[in-house]
Amino acid sequence: MINTYRGAVFSTDCDELGQMHVRNYVAKFEEATRQLLGGIGFTPDYMRKNNKSIVSVEHHVKYINELLPKDLIVVDSRVLEISKRSFKFFHRMTNSETRKVAAEMVIVAVHYDLDRRKSSIIPSEIANTIINHIAKHDQ
Repeated sequence: MINTYRGAVFSTDCDELGQMHVRNYVAKFEEATRQLLGGIGFTPDYMRKNNKSIVSVEHHVKYINELLPKDLIVVDSRVLEISKRSFKFFHRMTNSETRKVAAEMVIVAVHYDLDRRKSSIIPSEIANTIINHIAKHDQ
């Protein structure tokens, strides 16, 4: 797994129960996603030059231990699998002080052509980078 996010829980991230709100878990996972995508070849430059995007089509979140204001968090991520037009990846959010897993998320994402408004084939250069990432992190 690679480190894709480091941050903290702020009081504004929390709900009326005093724990981090669901929407903020997803927001922090999204920041981690951007780092993971850039690391496997879907850089902002690639997206802009090719008028492409990565579209999430499925999310599965598992909330394990609550996070409170001032908690320090880290997200580690990895790609699990790839197909012609899509891939699946995994995030694990951990409280950096207690080392307890706070949440995990699995996302299925599609390589998307913004001009045609439909999925498109992942370029072979990026697909090879993803395949190498999977092989490296399966060990």
